[in-house]
Amino acid sequence: MEFVPPAPPSSDRSIEKAVQSHIEKLQEKMPPITNMPQVPTMLREYAKMLNKTATEATQKALKSSMAITALSRGQGATDMPLKLEQHLAALHAANEKAQKTTWMLCQNSFETPHIRMDNVNESLTFSIENIQEAIHVTKNVNRHFRDLGNTLSEDICFFRASSSASET
Repeated sequence: MEFVPPAPPSSDRSIEKAVQSHIEKLQEKMPPITNMPQVPTMLREYAKMLNKTATEATQKALKSSMAITALSRGQGATDMPLKLEQHLAALHAANEKAQKTTWMLCQNSFETPHIRMDNVNESLTFSIENIQEAIHVTKNVNRHFRDLGNTLSEDICFFRASSSASET
């Protein structure tokens, strides 16, 4: 059987609503990612995944802190209210756990895209080096043909236009 925590008291619901409204306000302040045409598509998708993961992690952290609070209240005497220090200690512990969980979630979910982006970056670097090498070889071949054309007699070569063609 699965353990179902008791419903949180109304004060926990108000905290949850306050946190949710705070998250919505933060999301409203962020510029929409689709309005940035100068950012390549991969970076836009990466930013969307970052935003989505951060939102999910915040929601999970909020749910776990509510469950911890509900469990701590369920185990203690229901008649005696918790002291302020106990509330603060429970909130501090839940906050630390939520931060660690959020960090681990972010690290795990972005490891694969990060490796892919590294591979793309490395591939682009090799492509750039190959293009630069091809330009260098082309310049050398051009220089060689020019020197060869200057040293050879007036005979027609495949790399030099004939004099009759240039006269017409």
